[in-house]
Amino acid sequence: SEYQPVNVTNNVQPDPIADITPPADTINCVGQNVDLIVEGTLGFGDYAYQWSNGDESPETNVAPDGSQDITWYFATITDECGISSTDSAAVYFIPLEAPTALPGDDIEVICAGDEVTLMGAAEGGAEPYEFQWQNNPEPGSEYTVEPTTTTTYFLQVTDNCGGTSELAEVEVVVPVYDPITIDLP
Repeated sequence: SEYQPVNVTNNVQPDPIADITPPADTINCVGQNVDLIVEGTLGFGDYAYQWSNGDESPETNVAPDGSQDITWYFATITDECGISSTDSAAVYFIPLEAPTALPGDDIEVICAGDEVTLMGAAEGGAEPYEFQWQNNPEPGSEYTVEPTTTTTYFLQVTDNCGGTSELAEVEVVVPVYDPITIDLP
């Protein structure tokens, strides 16, 4: 009899590891979207993907409804040997305060009917903003007026999350001059 050495290789693969790429994990508006991506390492062969929201691809797009401060999403990868790994990611909902309308400082014109452009701005909330001057059918941060008497104008701002500011006012002052008198000798 003759003996020959035989090499036996134990080709056991390490278990797969799921890793969700950290998202921009805070949203400020209901319906705001977040992309989540899970990557698999190790294991054997191709992976099957399963997200807690039902998606079956490496990437999912989620939009928490704002009913919770923290919404957890889970992704499970399964390799060809049937071994699974799960990872999770939290998406935080931190609603913003409503924006504040800034209509500018009061303006005094020289004569009745002088043209003046009101320049609105905003702070807080979520940009971009929509500006609406009361009694102006056109939205926008600027409003050109020609008042003949002292007039108060109101500005309201809506932010990208649908938050609406209180009405803010600016006054255009039209001075009332004493009548001209003429003295003839």
